[in-house]
Amino acid sequence: MSNVLTIGIAEVGVVSGQAEVITYALGSCIGVCLYDKNLKLAGMVHVMLPTSPPGGPGKLVGRYADTGI
Repeated sequence: MSNVLTIGIAEVGVVSGQAEVITYALGSCIGVCLYDKNLKLAGMVHVMLPTSPPGGPGKLVGRYADTGI
């Protein structure tokens, strides 16, 4: 596997073309994947929690479903 992007916990990533996007250790987290067949873009977010705190997500937008998706 040459073009592989590994998404860690609370991370977001996008790949294009023939690249692959993967994640590990979902456990109680949720992995959300989207694909646009016209643009040939795929994205993934490894979400831990449903909503970000009142002050915002800070640098970890992928940690929360409301900001990561």
